[in-house]
Amino acid sequence: MFGFSTTLTKSNLKSLVKINGFLYAIPDEMLSLHTTHSPSFLYTRMMFTAIIATYKVCHAFGCSGSDILAAMDTAVSDGVNIMSLSLGGVPKPYYQDSIAITALGGFQ
Repeated sequence: MFGFSTTLTKSNLKSLVKINGFLYAIPDEMLSLHTTHSPSFLYTRMMFTAIIATYKVCHAFGCSGSDILAAMDTAVSDGVNIMSLSLGGVPKPYYQDSIAITALGGFQ
């Protein structure tokens, strides 16, 4: 995903839409964590050369999409090869799913 993350009012968004080159805005969404809060389950049957990296993105009120995307970008920069995200939300087409789009960008 190419772009930036920011907080916009409806008025800000109306102004931004008028700018040449603007493609679209994706509202931030809150997702729920669907697994244990501990990565200890990942350590079973693990290769002894594997490196486990964990990134805290969820809070008491949920997991914001923008925090998840930032952690995914950091993980790719850190050289992570496999990501496991156990999150729940409203299903949507892949082309509207910012997490799916970001995951695809990690492969490129």
